[in-house]
Amino acid sequence: MAYWVEIIRREVNYERYAVCVAADSPEQAADRVREHYMGDGDVLTDDEESSECHEKHVDILESEVVGIGDVQEAA
Repeated sequence: MAYWVEIIRREVNYERYAVCVAADSPEQAADRVREHYMGDGDVLTDDEESSECHEKHVDILESEVVGIGDVQEAA
């Protein structure tokens, strides 16, 4: 007899995203995005925030099995 055993894995990875923001310089654009995502402010407009797009999967930093889930008999 064979069984499918569910493995629950926690993975930490890095993904690269971009947003399109209005600014007078590259530095100001970076500062606005930094404040919005890493600071205390909500400085991006709804349109700027919704412009977020995925650029690429960078790397898996860590992968760890944290539990075993359901078991089902294999057909």
